[in-house]
Amino acid sequence: MRHDKKFLDHLLGRQVDVYLISGIRLSARLAAQLPYAVILDDDHHSCQMLVYKHAIATITTARSQRP
Repeated sequence: MRHDKKFLDHLLGRQVDVYLISGIRLSARLAAQLPYAVILDDDHHSCQMLVYKHAIATITTARSQRP
């Protein structure tokens, strides 16, 4: 099993902060993962975002869920 799949499986359904290589931060729920992309669910704006993995710099749990 690839390390990114195992890591993302652990975060499925949780609020995450996704930092893109452009510096933009996306806060949303990790809805699904695909081989080359992830799908984020933004409940505040009622939309889904498809983000390609090569554009992601960092993924962390959302600030509100950190201990």
